[in-house]
Amino acid sequence: MERLLDDLLASGSDNFRTLDLPRSGMHSHETSHYGAIFMVTKGALTLRYGIREPVRLTSNYMAVVPAHTLFKIEVETATRMTVVFIRKEAASLETPLWSAIIGRAKLDGHIASLPVDDMLWRLMEQIESYRKTKVNISEIYRCKTDEFMLLLKGLYSDSEVVDFLNPLAANHIDFKDFVMYNYSRVRNVEEFARLAGCSVSTFKRRFAEHFPIPAYQWIQVQRSKLILQDLANNILTLKQISDKHGFTSPSHMNRFCKRYFGTSPSVMRKEFDRAEKSDRERNER
Repeated sequence: MERLLDDLLASGSDNFRTLDLPRSGMHSHETSHYGAIFMVTKGALTLRYGIREPVRLTSNYMAVVPAHTLFKIEVETATRMTVVFIRKEAASLETPLWSAIIGRAKLDGHIASLPVDDMLWRLMEQIESYRKTKVNISEIYRCKTDEFMLLLKGLYSDSEVVDFLNPLAANHIDFKDFVMYNYSRVRNVEEFARLAGCSVSTFKRRFAEHFPIPAYQWIQVQRSKLILQDLANNILTLKQISDKHGFTSPSHMNRFCKRYFGTSPSVMRKEFDRAEKSDRERNER
């Protein structure tokens, strides 16, 4: 089953695929450059990815997984689901409604599910009939993807569609902006990848496309700047700064500071205190 799902998510050749999942615990996978909608025909599973609250999908419910996303599914009972691959260039994504979705894009929150309307199931039946008669014209399946997205807009309220498709919008946030807005929230590459909802290898690859140095090295440099700010502000104790930035012990932070600043945090704090005292005395003259 692991191999089958991996191959399925990597290809997305005709945009619509049906998959039977036996009850077999937790499985991790990563979507390719396609986003995907999981529509559960029967059974039950729990879907989770990134830092979003997981969602439980039962028969006749669906949820979205964005492209380049490491996700986990826990199959509770034998489950059949249809996977709808969403191409980035889908016509229905270039609309005012999509602009509203982009405007509310976020990486946390919850994974919204929707009940599957009967018209969507009828569309799936029509597609299955094409497959049975061996209609292998890829353009038909691409058009059916657009039809699927247009039905979403017609069958559900704008607020429901915005919440449902919100995870897709996170992929449209500029990656460099995402890194710059969120680096202070993480301590290493693994945490950054988890925040982005992708594998470490995918995060490193995308990072290399936007920054001239490796992700680990860049994160450590930014971490040193944040530590320097905390030492200069003189609000937190050295122990609190050590805990805040994820050091395992004060000696661990000492080694880090000596590497990046050439001296210990206690000496740096004294230097900042002397500089502040000197500035204060100069201003009082």
